[in-house]
Amino acid sequence: MILLIGVNPMIKAILLDCGGVIVAPATGDWGLPPEAEDVLGEKFTGDRLEQFRRARRAHMALLPDLQRVGTDEAEYALYLHYYAAVFEDMGLRLSGPRLEKFAALQTYRDDRYVLFGDVLSHLSAWRGRYKLGIVSDAPPSTRRIMTGLGVMAYMDGATFSCDLGVIKPDPRIYRRTLDLLRVAPEEAVFVDDSPVCLAGAEALGIRGIQMIRIMPDTFLMPPVWEGPVARSFYALHEMLETL
Repeated sequence: MILLIGVNPMIKAILLDCGGVIVAPATGDWGLPPEAEDVLGEKFTGDRLEQFRRARRAHMALLPDLQRVGTDEAEYALYLHYYAAVFEDMGLRLSGPRLEKFAALQTYRDDRYVLFGDVLSHLSAWRGRYKLGIVSDAPPSTRRIMTGLGVMAYMDGATFSCDLGVIKPDPRIYRRTLDLLRVAPEEAVFVDDSPVCLAGAEALGIRGIQMIRIMPDTFLMPPVWEGPVARSFYALHEMLETL
């Protein structure tokens, strides 16, 4: 049981990013779904992961996260174009069936995200004490996965970047969730692993807390920012009453 003695009455809402806060990538990389090596070869992660990461930076505009899309089918179609461009830049011209399988794995595999063990117990404890919301750069399938993991049942509102076609730190993505929760910026805390995204929230008057989780070895950790840092939801809970 999580005790809620000392809850800060000034804070009315907790806004949460998904990646790095609620879930981790099962493979250690958000762009590599489970069974990716069945398509790319078992040595891909060890030999070509960094090249893969460099190549995809040039094609971020094709990601479904940055498009206003609402269905898994539309997400899949966008991933086909995105990964075709990325792999071509790498000199990997995948056949149609292999490319389709890779895009399908990234769209339809719910196990590509792993839920952190302290999440649901804290969401349950916070429910009714705070309004809870999601602000996340993510495609439509993330909402499906968060629902399956039991996270969405605790949320009073959620904004995924695909809802608006913009990503953090665009102010619209934060404001939409504030509006859904009917709270003012100064009444909310935003938890994210990215200093850039936290700075975007703070520019609107939302207090930011960086979450730095223990992540898979292949994960690219974000830099630590100068503001408050929590390394678990247990630490976040204690921090909320001190802000």
